[in-house]
Amino acid sequence: MIESSLIDRSVRPETWLPFRRSVANRPLRLFCFPYAGAGASIFGGWIRSFENIDVFPVELPARESRMHEAPIRDLQALVAAAATALWSFFGKPFALFGHSMGALICYELAAYLERLAGPRPLHVFVAAHAAPQLRQDQECWSTLPDSQLIARITTDLGSPWAPPEFLRLMLPVLRSDLALCENYTYSPVPPLRCGISAFGGLRDRSVAPSKIVPWQDRTRSSFTMRMVPGDHLFLRSAGALLRQYISEDIARVGCA
Repeated sequence: MIESSLIDRSVRPETWLPFRRSVANRPLRLFCFPYAGAGASIFGGWIRSFENIDVFPVELPARESRMHEAPIRDLQALVAAAATALWSFFGKPFALFGHSMGALICYELAAYLERLAGPRPLHVFVAAHAAPQLRQDQECWSTLPDSQLIARITTDLGSPWAPPEFLRLMLPVLRSDLALCENYTYSPVPPLRCGISAFGGLRDRSVAPSKIVPWQDRTRSSFTMRMVPGDHLFLRSAGALLRQYISEDIARVGCA
């Protein structure tokens, strides 16, 4: 067990929560983690989309408002840093949402917080990522030449993550994020005490439904799986539907 006294409460969350002043005072907080290469702004439209949920988009180092910072290249180090920075915001009931890389981050953050014997999420929402215990057999994208990496993103993950000219500017942080995921090693831990809702894209060529189902083994509580319209970036094309399902699941488990 990791003692919660190890959390450095002097670390302030301002850089991690750029939209914190835009939220209201609702009964539950939803911390949202982005996919590789993306920043907190992809969740900007979510902030006023819920009646009983305050959305806190999380800004990771090396992107958008934190572009001047070096990326954190180790997932466990990133999780520990996020827990430290967000600790003061975990005083109210909260849930976690993550898309692709963000799904891996929020799952590991939930597991880390349980080991702290401190505040725990009431529910975890994961999207567009295989269950962490599955053997990852994808090729190493982070070292591909620029043109090949852009082509693979477009071909395997659907529509480009950004216009090509902007995508090239994103490549350094994108490579760092991809390497973070590629270097991830799953460590067997007890299933989460909170429930998990897992989402997959019906046209996602990189994450088949068979890779979503095993998320049920990572919780000792409720599990729900849904396949939604769209490719790997269904967060952008089916955002309204995702928010509807999140609201339904939170209401069902009594989180808000």
